Amino acid sequence: MLLAVAEPNLAKDCQTWVTSAVAGFVVLVLLLCASAYAQPYSNDAGIVTPLKGRTVEQMVAQYGRPIEAITLSETGGRLLIFVTPRGDRYVVETDVSGHVVSAAVKHPANR
Repeated sequence: MLLAVAEPNLAKDCQTWVTSAVAGFVVLVLLLCASAYAQPYSNDAGIVTPLKGRTVEQMVAQYGRPIEAITLSETGGRLLIFVTPRGDRYVVETDVSGHVVSAAVKHPANR
C-alpha cells in the first residue's frame, strides 16, 4: 500500500509485469500440455511397428478379412482396413509384393 501511495506509476508497472509473467506461465503450461497430448501413445507405436514387413496373408490370419481393400494406382499396392472384435481399426498400406509398408491404428473412443 505504501508503494502505491509513494509511486503510483511504479505500482502500475509492477502490476503489469506480474500480469504478463502469469500470462506467460499459463501459455507455457498450455504449450507443454499440448505437445505432450500430441505425442503418439507409446503402446500404439509398439502395436503398429511390428506390422511393417508382414504379408497380407499374415495380417488376414491375425485380424481376419479386411472390411475394405482399395488398390492404390500410384504405387500398385493396396490400402486395407481391418477391424478387431474390440473395435480397433488397423489401416495398412502394402506394396506391389503384398508386404505392409505403413500402418496405423485407431482405438475406439470408449476405451
